[in-house]
Amino acid sequence: MSPEGPSEQGDAFRVRLQELKEQGSAILLVGEVPSNVRDRACERLLGEAETLPRHRLLVFTNGRGGIESRLRAHDPGRGSTEVITAAVTRSTATGSRVDADVPVRELDPDSLRDLGGAISAWVDETEESQGTLAHGELRLCVNSLSPLLEVHGERPVFEFVVVTAARVRAVAGMAHFHLPVASDADVAKLIAPAVDAVIELRTDDGEPQQRWHLVDEDLQSRWLPL
Repeated sequence: MSPEGPSEQGDAFRVRLQELKEQGSAILLVGEVPSNVRDRACERLLGEAETLPRHRLLVFTNGRGGIESRLRAHDPGRGSTEVITAAVTRSTATGSRVDADVPVRELDPDSLRDLGGAISAWVDETEESQGTLAHGELRLCVNSLSPLLEVHGERPVFEFVVVTAARVRAVAGMAHFHLPVASDADVAKLIAPAVDAVIELRTDDGEPQQRWHLVDEDLQSRWLPL
């Protein structure tokens, strides 16, 4: 994903995006779109893994719903992929796998602290096993903040995003969080200050599109193909 703003903003967009690539970033994806559009956006943000190893963690807050489709859209390439699930209703045993090469860990959905701790531990373990990570080598996807908001409320989830984003930025990684609501929803506005960019998703005549908002700079791109 390489969005450009209007001509007068294009240079500022490119400079800031390059900074985010080098410094690490956190992104919020909003918009009420079909799941396959979110899968496509997630695939792009998880990055290709042929030229550079990627170490990816996919966090599913609605149990195993969507894991298979997300992994089908995901080319592991070089690197590693792990899955954490946390949901009110559990259907499978801890430590089981959805794929021979993808370990799955199930967590208590009632503890945001445990979820944040598991993500931080994964970052630590990846650093220990791989050494110094290249920019963008580590990628995190949280497939939906909605179940967490329903259970824990807005302020704890905002703090979870702040802490998780900071941990990923510390190794120049990229974290993204899905929130399937309209971009002007109150909860989207509340979470936005915790991230570096907001990507708004939509479909236009059946074609998926994206529009980027850089939070600190208050810059916005045009609608672009996804």
